[in-house]
Amino acid sequence: MERTDQILNFLKEIDKLKFVTREIYLSDSFRKENSAEHSWHLCLALMAFEKEFNDINFLKIYKMALIHDLVEIYAGDVCAFDKKNKPLQQEKEKQAAEKLFNLLPDDINQEFHSLWLEFEDKQTKESRLTHAFDKIQATLQQTLSDGRSLKEWNATHQDVLEHKKECIEFDQTTKKIFDRLFQEIKKINLP
Repeated sequence: MERTDQILNFLKEIDKLKFVTREIYLSDSFRKENSAEHSWHLCLALMAFEKEFNDINFLKIYKMALIHDLVEIYAGDVCAFDKKNKPLQQEKEKQAAEKLFNLLPDDINQEFHSLWLEFEDKQTKESRLTHAFDKIQATLQQTLSDGRSLKEWNATHQDVLEHKKECIEFDQTTKKIFDRLFQEIKKINLP
């Protein structure tokens, strides 16, 4: 298959991300966010705070942020508080990454797969910062929807703190951002 056709087929396939529903409600508390909306919001959050961080490759971060949830096209999204299905998700996502990125020409496949693996491994500054903001974006969304999905999953304030530990532990800036949002989360009546 010609390179252009491979890329176009991939772009057609990833349109399906718009139909992957996450467990977090939008600010109207009526409709749940989809994974494409989440990735867009995550990228803009990273852009807005970019000047707060030094010595970090933000082009790589934006790529990771846009790629990190593409695997949900095949693996679906699992709520962070879903203790039954969360442990199974990693293997599903690995298989989904293989299937999805193989649609691309080899060089792009390798780049996207490498970025996705780097994000999953959480070993580089870029992957850790992207992960931290992934959690920050979800926390922000919870504040906008009065924690509706937290309530539906019977999540406690402590559950939120535990799940968001990566934000808190990454560095002082992400800690400050998360702490600010957590002050709003604490005002939400949770179990």
